[in-house]
Amino acid sequence: MDNQTLAEQVWNEQQIMELLGVNRKQLDYLRLQKGFPCVRLGKTIRVYLADEVLDYCKGIAERR
Repeated sequence: MDNQTLAEQVWNEQQIMELLGVNRKQLDYLRLQKGFPCVRLGKTIRVYLADEVLDYCKGIAERR
């Protein structure tokens, strides 16, 4: 993803929820119970790195 801008590589919670089609409760479940990758920038501020999210999804696909 070297050719992408930072905005294309880093998503906030609203963007990741829209991308995955989930609500906040479902995202919290994925993050807290299923190990969904995120980066904590503060107590309540989290961002999601595109590479890590893609790797996580690929891992799920490989197990099926």
